[in-house]
Amino acid sequence: MVRALGEFNIKAGRMEGKEKTGVWIGEKKIASIGAAVRNWITFHGFALNVNTDMRYFDMIEPCGMPSSTMTSMKTILNRPVNFNRVKHSIEHNFEDIFKLALDRKSTTMP
Repeated sequence: MVRALGEFNIKAGRMEGKEKTGVWIGEKKIASIGAAVRNWITFHGFALNVNTDMRYFDMIEPCGMPSSTMTSMKTILNRPVNFNRVKHSIEHNFEDIFKLALDRKSTTMP
């Protein structure tokens, strides 16, 4: 995600600290990462805020933090972002980092 965000001229990275998982732009969190193991089965995923309406976070404490901590690509760039461009960038960078080819027929992203 960090590489993909860089393709949109957004400088992002990790933040030190156990409670600071995800992808950050300074003090703002733009993506969450999750992993769990249940009955010897792993579940993992991420949520990148692309064109997210940030008002959704007003009703919750995302990851135990104030809702004002969260941001989106749309907020940072001050314009809507083409979701398919972001999806392609995520896929391309994933393939490059892990040296594999994704089966795009089985992709579950919209």
